[in-house]
Amino acid sequence: MANKGKTVMDITEIIRRWQSGKSIRAIKRETGCDRETIGKYISLSLSCGLNREIKLTGEEIKTIFSNEPAVSTSRSEKTDILLKHADEFKKLVTDKDNPLKAKSTFEVLSERHEFSSSVSYTTFKRFAKTHGIAKDSGKRSACRIEIPPASRIQTDYGKVGFLIDPATNKRRTVFAFTGTSGHSRHKFVGYVFSQNQQSFTESHVKMFSFFGGTTETLRIGNLKSGIIKPGLYNPRLNRTFREMSEYYGVFIDSCRVAAPTDKPIAGRDVQTVREEFRKMIVKNPTGKQQGLFYP
Repeated sequence: MANKGKTVMDITEIIRRWQSGKSIRAIKRETGCDRETIGKYISLSLSCGLNREIKLTGEEIKTIFSNEPAVSTSRSEKTDILLKHADEFKKLVTDKDNPLKAKSTFEVLSERHEFSSSVSYTTFKRFAKTHGIAKDSGKRSACRIEIPPASRIQTDYGKVGFLIDPATNKRRTVFAFTGTSGHSRHKFVGYVFSQNQQSFTESHVKMFSFFGGTTETLRIGNLKSGIIKPGLYNPRLNRTFREMSEYYGVFIDSCRVAAPTDKPIAGRDVQTVREEFRKMIVKNPTGKQQGLFYP
């Protein structure tokens, strides 16, 4: 914990685990101490002549570290720094239009207030969890599916936030068009105010220009701008989009209806792009980032 003092017993448990061959990551998981603290006492052990080959009992380790002062039990300086910006942190993660995730919030605030050199992201996460500002959603394992080079690009649209349209001076929804190479995972991103036929086709043309070529197939969803009538074997394509695909020599592979797992790479990228968009808006609320929208 950020404000928990390290007693001789705590230090002993760290050293005993280290001498048994456990990694710093394993010690961190078992003791709850941060990596910086664990590294500190391992370095101190080495300076005292200890190593993993010299096995000592718990009492012997206690004797060596009995003169080592415990870490102050008062609130750390790092916590004080974060507490100064706690309200700002809460505002960013709970924003109605463009809420940020904890990691993005840390990047924004550390750049804004220049405390990245004194506060680590691990400390920031622990602070957020302790104060109930952000919760860990957990991790799930995934299997990476390998696709041959130049074989497929997956495309998708995703709502990313809101901005004032400079052409109409009205608040409008912003969408992100993403095109991701199935082989390299290299991606193209274009922010647009519309998902109509013209915008949809133009996004693909700009994507081909960005990649410097095309792939054999395009895996797309069932947006009306591209697919008039979905079908597993014979979907009916929008005329403009069909002519575009014929011109570039690519085949259209449409997904099944309501089956987002048919294009998981592009679908997952939408979440990443949404977070990047929100970070840009926080840093520049006017949304006048160079190259953000199509001209």
